[in-house]
Amino acid sequence: MDDDDRWVDDPASSLYNSWQREPVAGRWSSAEELVQPEYAYAQVVGVNEERVPGAGSAIFLHLLGAGHLLGDGATAGCVALAEADLLAVLRWQRPGGVLVVTCAG
Repeated sequence: MDDDDRWVDDPASSLYNSWQREPVAGRWSSAEELVQPEYAYAQVVGVNEERVPGAGSAIFLHLLGAGHLLGDGATAGCVALAEADLLAVLRWQRPGGVLVVTCAG
């Protein structure tokens, strides 16, 4: 990835919930920059794969970092893990496998 990579979170865009590259050229009005410390290791989580506008976008499994925390370690929808834990999960995964994320309450 480089500074031109974005994840489009503009529900009015036909590119909603997809990885794109700049220039924007009017294709979206909102997108998340993908070059961030928390995304040094990251994976897209299969949320709203049908790309229904407003039904969820830019949900990733990524490194735990201050930039995406809302308080008490919470994210805005992503799953954030410490580096050692994230790398263990990424190494464990196999093509076609399913990773189920649940909330511990």
